[in-house]
Amino acid sequence: MLETRLTTREHLLQKAGELFALHGFEGVTTRMIAEAADVKLSAIHYHYGSKAKLYVSALAYAVEYDSCADFSSVIAENPVLFETPEGRGEIIRTTVFRSFYDHFKGDSPDWTVQLIVRELMKPSSLFPVFAEGVVKPDIEAAKLIYLVSKPEATEAEITGWIDLLHSQIFLYVMAKDALEVMRGKGSMDTAFYQGVARVVARAMILELGLPLPRDLL
Repeated sequence: MLETRLTTREHLLQKAGELFALHGFEGVTTRMIAEAADVKLSAIHYHYGSKAKLYVSALAYAVEYDSCADFSSVIAENPVLFETPEGRGEIIRTTVFRSFYDHFKGDSPDWTVQLIVRELMKPSSLFPVFAEGVVKPDIEAAKLIYLVSKPEATEAEITGWIDLLHSQIFLYVMAKDALEVMRGKGSMDTAFYQGVARVVARAMILELGLPLPRDLL
């Protein structure tokens, strides 16, 4: 009995995630979710309580499944790196490479990355919940890295620097199919993303005047 309930809950989350990724929070109704999951409408309320709670659960699942790397988590793993220019360069390198790997590793459900990107590009009414728990800590950690290296930096400079990473990931997630038409099917493989990550990491490190890790020389 317990196994059936867990399976139904997971199935609901997967189907809801697919719909939310395509249509956003406001564009999906509980009836649409119930029909996609082939369950009664009451099952949604039984397992999640409301559409809002189901959406937050789907978003949390997407973030956890893709283990999206960020500056704050990399710093937390080895805080001593933050104390030296070489260490801060390594933090940037690790964050960039992990971010590209996590987003393009290819083994996650299609909707997970799409939902995260959609929420960042077209925030729903529940975005504050997502921002407070996921986005804000990353931005604050990135700002700290920049300001320690360049105390005189303006807000525009800091934002532009952070977006060197995020804008590239958004581009390849949102325009992958179109880019492959132009560049050739299968051209955007693991080696391609590793190459892009190397370019982005070098640019971000050099912008702060930090020494490059050996593998980026």
